[in-house]
Amino acid sequence: MNNTEMEKEKDLESHELLPSTKSQLKLAEDAAAKEAPGRVQAFWLLVWMLNNILVTVLNKAAFAKVDFKYPYTLSTIHMACNIVGTQLYFLFSRQTKQKSLEVPQWRSVIFFSVIFALNIAIGNTSLRYVSVNFNQVCRALVPVITMFISMIFYRKNYSLDRKYAVIPIVFGVALAFYGDMSF
Repeated sequence: MNNTEMEKEKDLESHELLPSTKSQLKLAEDAAAKEAPGRVQAFWLLVWMLNNILVTVLNKAAFAKVDFKYPYTLSTIHMACNIVGTQLYFLFSRQTKQKSLEVPQWRSVIFFSVIFALNIAIGNTSLRYVSVNFNQVCRALVPVITMFISMIFYRKNYSLDRKYAVIPIVFGVALAFYGDMSF
């Protein structure tokens, strides 16, 4: 640094900010810090959605264009990619660390892992026989079915607003089913 640059830096340091300006800067920094995670979450949600669409379309192409006849093999490859992706995320993430689990927690993880794997396997199998649109419309019913099962088996209560909110989903799925009766 030359003398002129050092003098400018000292001049900038010597100007003390007014307390109100400091508090405004602090508020702006806090707002930016709160806003950033929302953007990051929105970015990863978009990546997840695009990845989901891409995987579904590629799976359908494998069954329709290449005549790949092994949906469970495709599901196994899908699960392996999920494991590798998760491990890479934990390896490079500075904020998220793997947690150690107790035996009851492991049981829950294994239970939901089996359900997830079956969901992928059945979804891949269905792609051999139905269109991608029909497959995705059927998946739109998952929240409704989950709500229904939790009401019957777990006696969970939902607000009337939430029940009304699923009516358009059911109606939309019914219209899609009616429009795609060819299977």
